[in-house]
Amino acid sequence: MASWIAAAALFAVGFQGADAQYADVTCFSNYTWANNNMGQTPCVVASYLQAPCHPNGANITALTNSSYEYTPPQVVTQCECNTVLYSLVSACGGCQGAEWVTWQYWITNCSGNTYNEEYPRPLPSQTEVPAWAYLGLTNGTWDPVAAQQDLSAPESSASAVPSSTAISTPSTSASTTSTPTPKSSNVGAIVGGVVGGVVGLAILSILIFLFLRRRSRSTGSDTTSGKMMHPDHAPMSQSYPHDFNVSQAYGQPDQTKLYNPDDPTTFPRSPEPSVVYTASTLPVSPTRPGHFTGAPEL
Repeated sequence: MASWIAAAALFAVGFQGADAQYADVTCFSNYTWANNNMGQTPCVVASYLQAPCHPNGANITALTNSSYEYTPPQVVTQCECNTVLYSLVSACGGCQGAEWVTWQYWITNCSGNTYNEEYPRPLPSQTEVPAWAYLGLTNGTWDPVAAQQDLSAPESSASAVPSSTAISTPSTSASTTSTPTPKSSNVGAIVGGVVGGVVGLAILSILIFLFLRRRSRSTGSDTTSGKMMHPDHAPMSQSYPHDFNVSQAYGQPDQTKLYNPDDPTTFPRSPEPSVVYTASTLPVSPTRPGHFTGAPEL
């Protein structure tokens, strides 16, 4: 309890005149990364941010023991109930080798009026706020590791202030979550695509039906004409045996040789006894009155 009272007394808001704001703190050399571009320690920057809410001035005194920590201020204003000042004061304790309190404990006296990742007053022209002071908290407390990873971000000054974040109520964690934006569906495009697909399918079905119908008609016509053909109407080449020799049937000499009285092979020959002639195997000529229609005799 004694250490808590001592720590609370060290974080004091004085009323010593406007020129009395200061931070009588010496930080370790391994914490120079926490200084702003003007070379001011986080303790000095924190004292400047307290000043707009305390016209008579404000100051932050050094911790006399590493077991001490800066506790919530007793005079509570908007200048104290925000994560920007809380992060700077926490870094002020860290640069002295001390610990720091949680955000939930820091806002004990804020009555629910807190500001997350935002400093609700105009920034004083005498200082610049490092970008890491505007970061969200990690597990409800200031995170020096995340702060060192954000050193390249631009600092905030009276002429360049980052966009404000909505006011939040006390919580154990200041991390924010993004709400996904619902995607709007184009109902007209979907309906048009469905209708177009149905029409295209119908047209394709009609074309296939017409093609099959035409093909069926063509095949039926060929089959019908084949059935109506009479056997006697077959082509002349199909009415005779393949080995039928007309010159032999009529006893004519072979036309490949000229007639020679000295060559018996050119003499006319009688039909072979084995050949049987029928009416169907002989050429049919039209019958005319007074003409002989039988086979010639030799």
